[in-house]
Parts: sequence; C-alpha cells; structure tokens
Amino acid sequence: RAAGPNGDGFEVLTVGSIACSPAELVSVLCAREESDYNAAMKGMHGSQFIYGSVVQVLDGKQSQGAMPDSHQLAVRTGCFARSRMLARNEQWCFLEYFHPTSDAGTSSADTSQGFSVSLLSLPEKELAAGKATGGRVDQLDGVTALLVVDTEPNISGEEGATKLRVMFHALYKGNEEPVSGQATDKMVRIRLQGMAAGIPRLPAVVRRRRLGTQVFAHQSATAERQNSEAQNTRCVSCTKGLRLSALMRVARRCQLCAYNVCTSCWSRENVETFNGHLSAMGVCKRCLEWVDRCDYSHVQIGDRGPVEVIDDPVPSAPRSVMGQQSLRESLAVESTKNAAVSVIKMLLDPSKATTETTYSSSSDAESTDSE
Repeated sequence: RAAGPNGDGFEVLTVGSIACSPAELVSVLCAREESDYNAAMKGMHGSQFIYGSVVQVLDGKQSQGAMPDSHQLAVRTGCFARSRMLARNEQWCFLEYFHPTSDAGTSSADTSQGFSVSLLSLPEKELAAGKATGGRVDQLDGVTALLVVDTEPNISGEEGATKLRVMFHALYKGNEEPVSGQATDKMVRIRLQGMAAGIPRLPAVVRRRRLGTQVFAHQSATAERQNSEAQNTRCVSCTKGLRLSALMRVARRCQLCAYNVCTSCWSRENVETFNGHLSAMGVCKRCLEWVDRCDYSHVQIGDRGPVEVIDDPVPSAPRSVMGQQSLRESLAVESTKNAAVSVIKMLLDPSKATTETTYSSSSDAESTDSE
C-alpha cells in the first residue's frame, strides 16, 4: 500500500507461520557462507534472484563490546532480474542486523524464543567489493525492512511440535525526483512485492535443507535388495496393490526407505546439498511425514554433508600423572619381558628347567631344616 505524507512511498506486510525450529530459520535467513546465502535467496525468489555476496560478517564477540555477543552484523548484496522490459537489473546493498529475542523472565537473549532481523539499504559507494559494476544495474536505495520471528503457543499439545510466526514488513520512502543509477518508484514497488512473496516459500527451503541431512539409500544397496523385502507388492504408505513387472510397472521406489510405493504416494523433492547445490530425489509420503515432524534444532550448518567418522579428542592429563603412567608402563613391560624370556627358555630346554626347579626346591628344603 501507499505510505508517507504525500503517498509517494510504499510498504508491504506479510505474516505467516511455519513448523520448524528457530535455529533452522536463522541458518536460512542469516547465512554466513555465500553459498548458503545464495541457495536460500534462490529458493525464496526463484529465477528473479541472480546472485548475492556476503561482504562482511561481524559477531558480537568480535565487536569488542560494541554489541552483545549473541548479535550479528552483516553487509550483503543481492542482484535481481529486471522487473519489466527495457529496464536494467536491480541491486540491493544492505546492512543486516540480527538479534535474538530477550526473555522477559531472565533478561537474557535466547534464539529459541525467537529473533528479529533489521535490514537497511546502504549506498553503493560505501562498498568496495561484492557488488555488480559496469553500470548495468539500478540501486534499490531507501528501503528499510524488519523481519520478526517468534514462537506460537502449542495449542495441539503435540510433543516437539514447534510453530513459528514470521512477520515481514518493508518500507520505501520514495524519491522526490528521479535519480540516475537508482531504481524508480515503480521498480521498487514491484521488488518489495516480490520480497514479500518470497516469505511463503520458506517452508520449501527448510524442507529441502532437512532432506539434505538425510542418508539416502544407495543405488547399489537397492539393487542388492531386489529379491528381499524391497520387492513389496503393496504400497507402504496407503497399502495399495502394486505391479512390479517390467512391462506394466506402476510403482516407484522411495530413495529414503528403499521401499516400493504407488505413484500417488511418491513425489520428487528438491534436496539441498552441503555446498548449496540442488538435486532431485524421489521420496514417499511416509518418509516426508517423518522428515517434517523431526526436530532439527541441533543440526548446524557445518554438520551438513556426507556422514564421516571423526576421531575422539585426546584427553590431556597433567605431567605428573603422565610420568607415573609412563613409569608404570615401563616396569610392566620389563616384568612381562623377563617372564616371557623364562617361558621361552623352559620351552626350548625342558631338562634345564626341571633341574633348576629341583635345585630350587631342595635349597628351600635345606634352608627349612637348618632353621
């Protein structure tokens, strides 16, 4: 709608809900890596988004007391495709400030209670890198936006069911006169509407990231199970009968559970890899329900990717304890070595071992008699 005293500005407002944890939305909306940032923006805005850069990210711990430790300040850029014919592409250089919601009871910031992200346009001249050059883009200046995420009360009573309310509000003040190199009021209005339309696509972005953390059934493993339980003749989701013959096959194979399902219970879903690329996988309804119901708050961005075996950290012990252990180990090794040598001698020369044993026994007897 129109905004401002003269009605020359615009503002948009979008409110919705999504079933996920706040940590998942933080990784999507406030990505630190450039690949994750571009993947999230592509998922929200589709082909309208060209490319963006993460110019600088500053944590609260790095600000030397200028802002709290849990806050984050970032400088980003984003290029969008032209909104109409004979127009130039658009670039938005903006400042992003993230801060978690403070709990009223403890007065401490906690992301699990929600967070907010403030966006403010920056002049293109203030950026030395990460921006499109060459005069082929118009700058989106004068845009201010606020994104607020808070938790909704669990009315259903389901354990682990977390629902978040997302509110996006953007405002553009408008230019009194057209400025060369800046987007016109009409271009900015269309772009703000496009930004608001990208918020309802957040559930799809979250789902494909969740699928990216799953371990899919390998093709070779599927081939090995052709003569076992993988050859089920009924759909595992709706129990519908299936035809598995090569000529009249009306079944699909889920790439998560590796079971056969009917075509109505099977869908091709986008899966986001750990480097931001997308791939399509066939998944059944049953597996999608489990993916949507699980808790992914503990899954971090750096943990995504193929499963790896990580060595346990070596515990550090004090030097005195280490010295005692090394001395004990050396003594144990020396005694074990002497015992092993005695056993070997006994095996090589049994008569000598018997003589030594008899001699030692007689000596013990003599000493006893003398006493």
